[in-house]
Amino acid sequence: MSEAADPARLEGVPAAKPPPGVVPNSKDPRSSGLVLIAVGTTLLVFMLLCVAIRGYAKVGIAKKITPDDSWDDILLCCCDLL
Repeated sequence: MSEAADPARLEGVPAAKPPPGVVPNSKDPRSSGLVLIAVGTTLLVFMLLCVAIRGYAKVGIAKKITPDDSWDDILLCCCDLL
């Protein structure tokens, strides 16, 4: 490995110069992780609520279940949870 590509040497070097008036923060950079977790959790809860309402409408109100309903619900939940 060349000296220029040494990870320990590149650790504190920014990728480019910041715009005028902006102070670089290489030691403790801002993270969007908490926002992503909050938005993902909110959307997951909303999706599960919609699936529950749909299931209640099909089973509790219409009292009619067709084969495609169970596959739709299974695929909807499994694909969203991945």
